[in-house]
Amino acid sequence: MLTQNYIIIVITTVFGGVVLGGAALGCAPDLSLSAATGSGGAGGAGGSGGEGGRAPQSGGEVQWARALGGDGEQAGASVAVADDRSAALLGRLTEAEGVALDDERVTPIGVENVFWARLAASDGAGLGLKRFGAFDPQIVNGLATDGNEGLLVAGEFSGKLEFGGAPRTSAGGRDGYVARLDAEGRELWLQPLGGIGFQAATGVAASATGRIVVTGRFSGALSLGKDRLQSAGGSDVFVASFEADGTPLWSERFGDGFDQQARAVAMDELGNAIVVGDFAGTLDLGGDPLKSAGDLDVFVASFDALGKHRWSRRFGDAGLQRARAVAVDGAGNVIVGGEFGGAIDLGGGPRVAGARPAVFVAKLDARGGHLYSRVIGEEGATLGQLLVDGTGDVLVAGGFRGEASLAEGPVTSAGDDDVFVAKLDPEGGYRWSHRFGGAGADRATGVAIDRERQVFVTGAFTGKVMFGEKQLEGGEGTDVFVTKLSP
Repeated sequence: MLTQNYIIIVITTVFGGVVLGGAALGCAPDLSLSAATGSGGAGGAGGSGGEGGRAPQSGGEVQWARALGGDGEQAGASVAVADDRSAALLGRLTEAEGVALDDERVTPIGVENVFWARLAASDGAGLGLKRFGAFDPQIVNGLATDGNEGLLVAGEFSGKLEFGGAPRTSAGGRDGYVARLDAEGRELWLQPLGGIGFQAATGVAASATGRIVVTGRFSGALSLGKDRLQSAGGSDVFVASFEADGTPLWSERFGDGFDQQARAVAMDELGNAIVVGDFAGTLDLGGDPLKSAGDLDVFVASFDALGKHRWSRRFGDAGLQRARAVAVDGAGNVIVGGEFGGAIDLGGGPRVAGARPAVFVAKLDARGGHLYSRVIGEEGATLGQLLVDGTGDVLVAGGFRGEASLAEGPVTSAGDDDVFVAKLDPEGGYRWSHRFGGAGADRATGVAIDRERQVFVTGAFTGKVMFGEKQLEGGEGTDVFVTKLSP
């Protein structure tokens, strides 16, 4: 039996993606966040973070950092950590140069392929690399551990789909899929989610008992086992559950003639699924119908183990709001993150973005009631991922442009987007935060936590970037970074 932990990473290579970078940046200062808003408004619960709060705690120091890639465009999409014998990296290949990991390299043979890789948690050393797919587009959108040393993958494909087993064929257009892989990246089962029209699986999660929930969006028809869902027009939300062996259990559709899409799902300790996304028009999730205030609004919804509605909430104004990520702590509290323009009131009073969208992070109780809310990068920011650890602390990672708040004052990005990584305490105050970046476009897109609360972050960088005392230097285009930070 292996005795070392490994990192599980999803990496996406994007053709024509982030622009080329420039000069290097030295050791980055700490990034703080604007003050959290608790139940009592500004200065309420969580007001210890940001301006006027306590001094930052130590943490988040760089343990190691490394680059994956080569000439071409690569970008990290998501990262997860598993224990002994758990390893896999899944992502997207679109550039002829492919992706390199130490002495190994994989290159695409079609328009978009998937690749798998593995890194040692101790030092980031490469432990394996492979490619999946043929000549047809095959994309990974979501990744989760299955609770049994394996991986769950959600995505979309056209034509042929394969993860090393028997290829599957799309039912027409682009289909969704959910797959389960073992620790070595071998296919255990693969379930296409297709029909006439467009389908995409965007999020997947597993309960403590191994039951699986997958969510996403679709237009036209969607077949899941014996169920056949029909969209009402535009794109609709779907939520579906599977046994650990891939046997379909139930599926539900939500939406009207406007566009609605689910983007992420998490499961609590009771087996309830919490789904987040955004919508236009009216969205009936089983409770009181939710009505958008203008452009896309955020929705958060909880469903029981049989797919029945428990509660749902809407947030937003006439501007554009999107939910990107969701996590659940041990008490059943829900942490949701996303991006917004205009103003958004998550229950603690309105927060306003600048000329560019900002990131929001909100904590809701087990019935959807507001506990705290916080904004990151009022002048422009994007959310990569958020997670909650066993103590209730929340890890948030993404990118910001322009000016963001520091504990000691404002900080400005070095050029294009820079990386931010922040750890929030259970009341929404910051424990620590860091910025990394150079003159080019640099952005965190995934974060993970192991059982020792070590933090792993992945994303994209251009040119030269310092992570602590480690300098990463990319090729001609964007490259993947992976870094390990202390708790």
